[in-house]
Amino acid sequence: MDGNSEQLQVINLKQLPIIEERLRDVKAKIEQRTSAVMALAVTEETRTDVKKIRTEVRKELEGYEAQRMAVKKAIMTPYEQFEAVYKECVSNPYKAADEALGKKIADVEVGIKQQKEDDVRAFFNELTSGFGLDWLKFEQMNLKVTLTCTPKAMKSAITQSVTKIVRDCAALEENPDRDEIMVEYQKSLDLGSACQIVQQRHKQLEAQRRAAEERRARQQAQQEAEAKAKAAIEAEAARGRYTPAGGKPRTGPGSRPRACCRPRREKISCEVCCDRHAAAAESTESIHGKGRYAV
Repeated sequence: MDGNSEQLQVINLKQLPIIEERLRDVKAKIEQRTSAVMALAVTEETRTDVKKIRTEVRKELEGYEAQRMAVKKAIMTPYEQFEAVYKECVSNPYKAADEALGKKIADVEVGIKQQKEDDVRAFFNELTSGFGLDWLKFEQMNLKVTLTCTPKAMKSAITQSVTKIVRDCAALEENPDRDEIMVEYQKSLDLGSACQIVQQRHKQLEAQRRAAEERRARQQAQQEAEAKAKAAIEAEAARGRYTPAGGKPRTGPGSRPRACCRPRREKISCEVCCDRHAAAAESTESIHGKGRYAV
């Protein structure tokens, strides 16, 4: 149906609005008034008077604005009445028809694109299954199905992408880090990026391993140093005391064993001899008092 051939001229403007105005008659007066106002100097003394003048200027403008809005309302009233009738009789029916047709067209186009995608997806599944790429997803092809693209062109693009992936996987067969690289490759389908990620990870792990070994070596060295210091302290303490026969260890000044004064031919222990010396010294101190020259 050709709607243009039956379209009628149903809208005509009979008369342009006539606006009577004498704005140019007051232009010079308004410019003189506003120029004088802008030339006023505002000080602490004149501030109040200038505020009053400003209020007067605003009221003058409001009076002119009221006249303008009255004219606009008078002009717009018949147009707004016409526009309401126009929407009811013309634009609303056309817009409703356009919306309905748009929805029907969209439904059909969605179906066409879905049919194309199903066809291409089936081809993808068959192709990846034949190459043993069950882990590969159709969404990773980044294939945009449109109304203009043909299934043949989309299948060709999929074949190129899958062939490249097969070559990349074959290149990793002899790589000692194949499994680890494949984990990253399956995410991005970028062989160079996957290898770089794994290499960087290995460097980080190696750095952590070396740091752990250095930390353990420092701890062991510290423990050995502490053990040596403890042994030295115990040895020094052992040199500073001795234990009399049948008694407790003596410490402090004079606690070292005295040189035995008996002839070596007498078979008497050094400890017994020293005990005798100590007893004699204590007896002398009790009689004469402590100190060599005590009275």
